[in-house]
Amino acid sequence: MSWNTRYLNLVEKNLTHTIEIPFWTIGDFHDMDEMHEEYAAISGTPIDGKMVYDRRMQEWKILIH
Repeated sequence: MSWNTRYLNLVEKNLTHTIEIPFWTIGDFHDMDEMHEEYAAISGTPIDGKMVYDRRMQEWKILIH
């Protein structure tokens, strides 16, 4: 199961209250090809954190794991 599928399932479960966007810290790159290779290598690992938008409070939160 790709992270896109996991993310969409997560969004569907929380559709009425929050939106959660996962992120991975991958570093600083001068070349997009190098960055894409690094992302492909770590995208299957656990997320570093997520941005959460609470629709009721109308505010963003950043949760770092």
